[in-house]
Amino acid sequence: MRTCEAGAAPWPTKVFPSGPAGARDRMVSALAARVGADGAVRDPCGSRVL
Repeated sequence: MRTCEAGAAPWPTKVFPSGPAGARDRMVSALAARVGADGAVRDPCGSRVL
């Protein structure tokens, strides 16, 4: 389920400090790399369900 357009920021960027943007981008990239073709997140640890 999408609540906003893909790539759109849900809040204006001016309300956030500039430093965390890089960390957020890295987290989004790392998560997106683990999403399979079926939309499921693939986690290398078999003991957790995401």
